[in-house]
Amino acid sequence: MPYTTADIANQFLRQFTEEDGALVYRRHGRGPAYRVTDGQTQDYLARYMRRTRIARFALFAATVAFGGGGAWLLAQADPMPSEGVITAWTIGFVAALVALFVWAELRAQTLPHRELSRTAPASPEIDKADWTRHQLKSVPWVNFAIPPIMGLFLVWSLHKEVDLAAGWGRLVWLVPVAFTALAGVQAWRKWKYAAKR
Repeated sequence: MPYTTADIANQFLRQFTEEDGALVYRRHGRGPAYRVTDGQTQDYLARYMRRTRIARFALFAATVAFGGGGAWLLAQADPMPSEGVITAWTIGFVAALVALFVWAELRAQTLPHRELSRTAPASPEIDKADWTRHQLKSVPWVNFAIPPIMGLFLVWSLHKEVDLAAGWGRLVWLVPVAFTALAGVQAWRKWKYAAKR
């Protein structure tokens, strides 16, 4: 996830490129090409930045509210829920929060497509296999080691608070397993496409 304002803006602007001397918008850089002007591009960027700021603030506020509210509810609980139940609720809330944020972010990023698709595109979308091959080609191999390490770090950071070998605490292991599987699939796809060259 980009952190600086410039990173966020650049991520959005990657969908706008020059093709055959004209500025075009492609959803996620791959969809059908729609001609746009510099003014339209800046307007879309301003609207995207406003929406993503709201989404990021909402994510932060919800996280703070969950932390404070959760602590208050636990202080009132009698009897105190088990660590497994607390962990399961925490994982579920975080997953739901992240899913909502990703949905809001994708909606903000694809706003130009929803408006421009009312007109005929200048050219069709880029072939999916070619696009995937191009994207994976630019990813360094070392990047595929990052998700498994992040997943294991999460397990390590929780090992003192949660019994990872019993009850709901075992759900924590799903995170590094999922991260490793995702990285493995993407690494295999990169290798497969490289082998076809």
